[in-house]
Amino acid sequence: MNAQIFCLRSQKKMAEDIEGLLRRHIFDEIRILRLEISDDYCRSPGERDHEYCRLFLKFFKASMIKVDDFAILVADGRGRWYYMGGAYQDEPYLLELFQQSMTSVFPAVAIMNRMVILPHDIGTAFEKSRVFPWFVKPRDLEGAVLTDFRHRDSLEEGIRQVGLQLKTDIAKLCKRHMLVRKIKTPDFTEFGLLLDVHPKYLEVHSAEIVTPAATLSARAVSGPVQAGKTSKVRLEIQYEAETPLPLVFVTVNAPAGTLKSHAAYTLAFPEGKTATQSIEFEVVPKTRPYCPLEVQFGLDEKHSSSASFPFPIILDVV
Repeated sequence: MNAQIFCLRSQKKMAEDIEGLLRRHIFDEIRILRLEISDDYCRSPGERDHEYCRLFLKFFKASMIKVDDFAILVADGRGRWYYMGGAYQDEPYLLELFQQSMTSVFPAVAIMNRMVILPHDIGTAFEKSRVFPWFVKPRDLEGAVLTDFRHRDSLEEGIRQVGLQLKTDIAKLCKRHMLVRKIKTPDFTEFGLLLDVHPKYLEVHSAEIVTPAATLSARAVSGPVQAGKTSKVRLEIQYEAETPLPLVFVTVNAPAGTLKSHAAYTLAFPEGKTATQSIEFEVVPKTRPYCPLEVQFGLDEKHSSSASFPFPIILDVV
């Protein structure tokens, strides 16, 4: 897992505090790269300053809800200025950032190549920003946490929030990886390589990342169906767990042309433990003696249980 801290050279002490909190609340072996930018950027920026600013802009723009692209001009108010990143590509919007307002833009923190923490007053850092239609997405929409870097309590709480959200995001991706690979237990080695996350992080947080799966099953209770004719099928969906399941999506797949219409349902098992519900749909089997079906269960990703695997159903065809 990697992190980048974008900061001015005068903010070294602040960057050191950020590093310590990232290791405390995110991962003690997180790889941290500190990207220091000149405090006199608008006067004599070096190529490395431009390189770091280009990377900052890439992450910054990705963290925003916006309607069009923009460039940032850094000026000292005395006639000296540079385009942040060293280039201007005819973007529709041009924001002016005074040199003395750079501390309202930096420090900034990116983790896993996503901007996750920005200064709380970044929205007021740019001149004429009131006419610019953009704002930073909230963290739960893959945006960033806004925090006051000058106050340690605010900074620590922001990093703690990011740590919790990262675990949630990684847990969702891990469940999807298990479904795609059709495996019942996570492969942290392969998954870690895909995300560039150390397997140790996944093992440490395995209880939160991989929660117990709900036991969902399906069986046909409607008897044989007729070849070449419309037949009604009734399936019983059974849920076994100690906790309620507020939302489950059930989709039935079949060979091409077999289903009379799309078979998708939304069910709930509010009582938990062992419960059964039924769904009905129509099929027109093409061949004998069997008609295969696949029942796919999908759970709300915010729910603590993980989605189960496709469940096969074989109908007798007469």
